[in-house]
Amino acid sequence: MMTAATTLRLASALALVVAGAAACSSQHQPAASTPTSPSAPSSSSPTSNANSNGSSSTLPESSLVVPIDGTGNRVVDLPHGSAAAIVHAEHHGKGSFSVHSVDSNGHDVDLLAAALGDYDGTFAANFVSTRSVTVKRIRVAAIDAWHLDIGDPTLAATFTSQRGGKGDTVLAYEGKRGRATVSLTSGSTMVLRTYSSIGLSLLTRLDAPGSTVVNLPDGPFFVAVTCDGDWSITVTPR
Repeated sequence: MMTAATTLRLASALALVVAGAAACSSQHQPAASTPTSPSAPSSSSPTSNANSNGSSSTLPESSLVVPIDGTGNRVVDLPHGSAAAIVHAEHHGKGSFSVHSVDSNGHDVDLLAAALGDYDGTFAANFVSTRSVTVKRIRVAAIDAWHLDIGDPTLAATFTSQRGGKGDTVLAYEGKRGRATVSLTSGSTMVLRTYSSIGLSLLTRLDAPGSTVVNLPDGPFFVAVTCDGDWSITVTPR
């Protein structure tokens, strides 16, 4: 369970990330209108799908999670406007599924998640926009039914040395600086990004099963994994 000290450190790290993004955004964009909240926060959450490595793509039970169900195409207001969030999404069906962030003019900004068929993963929403715009909504494009759990970023699972999983996820790194061995054991693509006080950074990309080594700074910061298979991250302190 995340301690109060860990939550405070992550909240501080997130504040720096969002402040940097907001400062950049305010230089380029006019103020956006306030969106309507989809629902009040709920204490319910889906059953966790933890795998053998101990990772889970679902969010923990918390009053900071807003569940939303839908079918087909829909624009969803983020519960706290332009505040950063992590989103766990589930989609079951043979059709395509995608989620984009949406600017105040209704234009798609960044592709947050995509799959052909079933999807079960977690992604960052509104941490940092690659186009320096204000984002308060996300657009779901689908044919079949889907479910979203939109949660506070401090609910991200933490790790200090090793983590493994399957599919997209958002983690909070709490360890010291070190060399991280990043491995893709199944699937075709893995992209590793970090969100820290310096903004968004692309750490590495694997386009076939294999491993690579990257340097990690001192935590805390957020790590976003975009992957269509099984992956692992193992950190060796320096």
